[in-house]
Amino acid sequence: ALRLLHLSVADRLRDGGRGRGLGHSAGWLRQILVLTQVALTLVVLVAAGLLTRSLREVENADLGFTNRDVLLATANLPDQRFPTAEQRVTAIQKLQDLASGFPGVDGAAVINIAPFSGADNGAIINVLGRPEGEPMPVASIRHVSANYFSTLGIPLLRGRLLTEADRANSQPVAVIDSHLAETYWPNQDPLGQQFVYGDEELTFEVVGIAKHMRHDGLQPSHPQEGFIYIPLAQEPQEVVNLLVDSVLPQESLAPMLRGLIEDLAPEMPVEVRSLPALIRRANAGFSTPARLSEGMALLAALLAAVGIYSLIAVMVRSRAREIGIRLTLGSRRRQILALLTRRALLLVAGGIVAGLVLSWWLGKLYLQTWSQLLYRTSPHDPLTYAAVSVLFLALALLASWIPSRRALRIDPAQTLREE
Repeated sequence: ALRLLHLSVADRLRDGGRGRGLGHSAGWLRQILVLTQVALTLVVLVAAGLLTRSLREVENADLGFTNRDVLLATANLPDQRFPTAEQRVTAIQKLQDLASGFPGVDGAAVINIAPFSGADNGAIINVLGRPEGEPMPVASIRHVSANYFSTLGIPLLRGRLLTEADRANSQPVAVIDSHLAETYWPNQDPLGQQFVYGDEELTFEVVGIAKHMRHDGLQPSHPQEGFIYIPLAQEPQEVVNLLVDSVLPQESLAPMLRGLIEDLAPEMPVEVRSLPALIRRANAGFSTPARLSEGMALLAALLAAVGIYSLIAVMVRSRAREIGIRLTLGSRRRQILALLTRRALLLVAGGIVAGLVLSWWLGKLYLQTWSQLLYRTSPHDPLTYAAVSVLFLALALLASWIPSRRALRIDPAQTLREE
């Protein structure tokens, strides 16, 4: 009421005498609120864009092997049924041979610890003849069958892979991965090196170097580690994971694998999982935040679009008299449409700029947090910033264009008569 006293008579007449003396101030307040909403929405959209882009990097990451369409059947070989190492080796070979003979199966292999299962078996490696003072290698040990590498598609870089000839009565051998070779033998040839580990009495010889394969998630909390692959025939294990490469769907192959293991040892519990499911679970630290942020970004974008729509709708309604006068004086309707849309887009552009600056600053402020959530993606990725800005600008154009079209249906004569 006090503010109305300061409005001149001319101002009130110019506002049409219908109590719109506060319309200008209210309009500015609405614009500031919409600009703030646009800026905050863009921050959410940028975060969702970065997390989604990171998730795509995770899904397309080179894990060190080419064949991911593999099914795993996990079971134990109880000591009561398989008390000796020879019996375990025979059982493992039988499982592998029978699974390989199934129709539609391209290959089968066995490993003691399933990839991406979260389990591990690390050990300090004592390399024979290694000079004192040099660090002792630390590696994860995996016991595998000879065709494990071909079943998963792990390429050989140097030397040879394990073969069926690597048996209990032959020279103990091992294949190491490229990460272990580069870490502990950067200027040496690891082929022919001999080592022992843990309490084992066997002395193993390195006969090959395979490409490094990830066995766990890609989170920074799971740093890369080197692997040593030892023939199962030389050190049979109690837990076995039967890996089967097949064109058959999981629904058809899983019962066949369960039946195969139950025929060998009916009392053994069997768990069947797919390798893609294990990979997704291991990388849930990337996928879960990305999915949640996508939902939040969608909701924020819809709310911002509603805000822009409401602002333009109020603008059209409050400026009906002006629009009617412009049309009477010869302005084209598309010019009126362009005028209203341009004002909305200028407001949105200001919000986008503010949102980009705020996103950049938050990326700097929480750089450590972003490094835990993003994979091969910078929190200041320019492509994500640009894509989010263009998409939101297009959404704002649509949200402002719909109510602006109402201006095209204004009848100048009727509007002036009402005013």
